Amino acid sequence: MAFYLRVSTGPQAERDLSIPDQRRQMKMRCDMEGWKVVGEFKDACSAKSDRRPGFQELFQVIEGGGKPFDIVMVHSLSRFFRNAVELELRYQQLRKLGIRLISISEETDDTPTGRMVRGMFALNDEILSYKISRDVSRSLRENARQGFWCGSTPPYGYCLEDAERRGARVKRRLAVDPVESELVRQVYRLYLSGNGSSGPMGVKAIVNWLNENGHRTRKGSLWGVGAVHRLLTDPVYKGEYRYNRNGSVEEVVEVDVPSTIDAATFDRAQRSLRQKNPRKTAPRTSNGPTLLGGIAKCGKCGSAMTKRTGKSGRYRYYACSARNRTGEQACEGQSVPMEDLDDLVTDHVSRRLLNEARAEALLRELVRRQAASDVTKMHALEAHRKRFDDAEAGLRRLYTAIQHGIIDPDDPTLREQIQTAKAERDAARANVLAMERSLAPENRLGAQATGQFTTLLRNALVRGPISFRRAYLRAVLERVEVHDEFLRIHARADTTKINNEPRLAAAA
Repeated sequence: MAFYLRVSTGPQAERDLSIPDQRRQMKMRCDMEGWKVVGEFKDACSAKSDRRPGFQELFQVIEGGGKPFDIVMVHSLSRFFRNAVELELRYQQLRKLGIRLISISEETDDTPTGRMVRGMFALNDEILSYKISRDVSRSLRENARQGFWCGSTPPYGYCLEDAERRGARVKRRLAVDPVESELVRQVYRLYLSGNGSSGPMGVKAIVNWLNENGHRTRKGSLWGVGAVHRLLTDPVYKGEYRYNRNGSVEEVVEVDVPSTIDAATFDRAQRSLRQKNPRKTAPRTSNGPTLLGGIAKCGKCGSAMTKRTGKSGRYRYYACSARNRTGEQACEGQSVPMEDLDDLVTDHVSRRLLNEARAEALLRELVRRQAASDVTKMHALEAHRKRFDDAEAGLRRLYTAIQHGIIDPDDPTLREQIQTAKAERDAARANVLAMERSLAPENRLGAQATGQFTTLLRNALVRGPISFRRAYLRAVLERVEVHDEFLRIHARADTTKINNEPRLAAAA
């Protein structure tokens, strides 16, 4: 027996049963039936989809095999799913695995009548959820039209002030924060005019200036490029706040709020940003695959070394991410040509780890695991052969029944039965062939292939697909520290010791 407990978020949470109350009522039912509770999964989010951490964990445990429990209990079906189709699909999925879904307030069975009743409950929950969502969204939009704040944390430069009280609820409006708003104005002055001893400053230069002069964000951290860029581009600073900006056009609400920057200054900053963007694109961090991404660390501050490009992508580097985000105040930083660093690390690792002695040990371990796997594969092969024989026999029975007139050839369900039986037979045949190929002698490893195995592994590490190279390096390396003139390579504890300071001359 496992419990699944859920409450909604936002305004719906006030109307939902609390998790402790759900647990209490479900525990009473288990005590009456003598059922033992072995697990509990819970969420605090909507049940319109399966994108819920607790729900996903529940099904990962169930699908992991071994039938960890035989009942999943919920307080009501709406706790499990607020989508009629998805609810029935999950119900049948559990049923096929031999697991019952029990709702203590809406019990149903798997008879046609039970399925119909369950569908009615689920459809009613889905309609109710839609109505609540629609009403809440409409209420929030109206709240915004009246000039009240509907968000949580106000933008930097603003605070919230009480506007009026309606019963127990207090309506709030955006107000200019006297301290933070001055820094916002300073950012615009730096961007458009400079600090008095320089011309107009770029976004990254402003980041450096703010951090050097001791300015910090609301949370006390260093300023970064993204945060400063938001200050320069959010129209809220010229008095225009758009509520529900990601909704449809007719659902976006324009709200007048106090301005921090006059409209002419804000528009000048936008024109400057647009003009600078095509001509002067700063080196950017790329999200493409990098061999040492997640492993390479700056030797000065310990931050990740991330991929950067220059000259429209012609040059690629590993660069300190802290310096890139927050400027020189975070780290002096450094950048290393990507190919040079990749080559240094892979060459060093291949020479130190991929020698014949280590390759022989790896090969022995693979042969041992292969032998253990073969036993499991043989059992699986027999199961697939039996499934194939059963499906083939089922097809023969159907054909015999047609031949002897037991089944009407025009029966509308006959074609579906035959197609299902054929699909099961063909799937079983494919599994049998695949398992037989994997057990064929030519596909077995031999302990005598050490030299060939070493060569193949070294070639794969140096010139193979990046997915394999990345996986191997992550398996044997903990991190690669990039210093000015050398690398410090840290192997994992279970890896043969590596000489850990190759010179960086080739990457200088």
